[in-house]
Amino acid sequence: MDIDNIVRTLFFKIIFDNEKLEDKDLVEFLIKQGITKEESVYITLFTPIILGRIICEDLNVKFTDIYFEHLEDDTQRQGILTENIFYRKINNAVRNLIQNNSYNQEDILKIALRSPEFKLVNDFLKNESKVSDIRFSPLHINL
Repeated sequence: MDIDNIVRTLFFKIIFDNEKLEDKDLVEFLIKQGITKEESVYITLFTPIILGRIICEDLNVKFTDIYFEHLEDDTQRQGILTENIFYRKINNAVRNLIQNNSYNQEDILKIALRSPEFKLVNDFLKNESKVSDIRFSPLHINL
């Protein structure tokens, strides 16, 4: 299955599943679709982050590309999102899906709100606060 189809499958699972799904549930779902565990974890984590960042592009919110992975053996490693092959592939897939399909705003927000960064921006917007001054610190993800 190519990355566009995997991300599309994840979109549909989040949009149409009535339960509040946790990341581990989505990872398990993708693994059952024949996706490797590593790919499933990155797709589950990066898809909402990317979508949230795309939505915020016109708001002048500042994101850093630096991230820290907290690994199962209690170590951590630093990386740059735009250098991560999974991030780049998922970013392209998410942008393609948005451009080529007619997802409504409610569906897009349902996915983006899984991102802690986007949740914070959304809270600021709800309170009519200025978001252009937000500068995010490096992203921390648990693998």
